[in-house]
Amino acid sequence: MITNDNHLDEPFITTIPLGKASLAQRVNVCRNTVKSWHYTANLLIPAYREIFPLKNSGDPSSGKDYTVPLMPYQCWVLVRVGWVMRVYRTRFASHQYIKANPHNFSKAKFTAVLKEFKSTQSTNKRYSA
Repeated sequence: MITNDNHLDEPFITTIPLGKASLAQRVNVCRNTVKSWHYTANLLIPAYREIFPLKNSGDPSSGKDYTVPLMPYQCWVLVRVGWVMRVYRTRFASHQYIKANPHNFSKAKFTAVLKEFKSTQSTNKRYSA
């Protein structure tokens, strides 16, 4: 059981869109693992799901286009979902955690983590001479 959410502050940050296969390679898991994370995020995290564009020129009846590259926020969410799934081991327990802690997967949280990451990067550049 997760009692402290600080472990989720170790970010996976990308500033460019990535395909699921590229994300899998960068976090050293198989593509099917990323697909599993995607299904969970798509089911439980509305902000993740809403980013995907509609197929066929925006016709709502055509559904979402899940073949497009993942935006940086989506990559961050998937890695966090993966971490939760590794900790909880079962789909049910993982889903319960995600449902109970939507703030840990929000765009606002991503923006804060990204801002802190960029701040840390600029500080490290100043002192790495």
